[in-house]
Amino acid sequence: MSKNQVKIWSIYGTVAIILLGTILHYFYPWFGENNVLGAFVPVNESVWEHLKLAYWALVLFSLPEYFQIKPQVNNYFLAKFVGIILFESSILLIFYTYTAFIESPILWIDISSFAVGTIFCQLVVFKLYAAQPVPKIYELIAGFGFVSIGILFAYFTYFPPHWDIFMDGNDMTYGIFKIPY
Repeated sequence: MSKNQVKIWSIYGTVAIILLGTILHYFYPWFGENNVLGAFVPVNESVWEHLKLAYWALVLFSLPEYFQIKPQVNNYFLAKFVGIILFESSILLIFYTYTAFIESPILWIDISSFAVGTIFCQLVVFKLYAAQPVPKIYELIAGFGFVSIGILFAYFTYFPPHWDIFMDGNDMTYGIFKIPY
């Protein structure tokens, strides 16, 4: 697979992740607020729950991508791990920066932060694919870290700490079970 084909996968990935994230936003109500599905999609309007959109959209895109390009690129799991960290961090940075000055969230900025995060993630992933291979232990640690993030998203859906990032600003509750403030 050529560098051009990997670049095309990265561009498709950007579009696919944005579309998947948008669709995943509605899964919980569409599927009758299923508690199992709630581990993978937002169950309330907290910042934490919306970060799941980035993670799981990237995972869903990465499944077919893995089989198509993994043998032809370097640092696949490191790229995904660094990519998701930067994706989530850029969303958080944008959200908490503008809400420090404006009292309530603005939907179009939140949606734009998701798109910016996706683009940033995919650019970094593409660059890491082309970088020199890292030692296998780094790939193993990155793969473990990537999976751990998914586990934390699921765990904190059911057992959220009483921190602002986990609170649904609409009803001041936490997690899937609507634990009161």
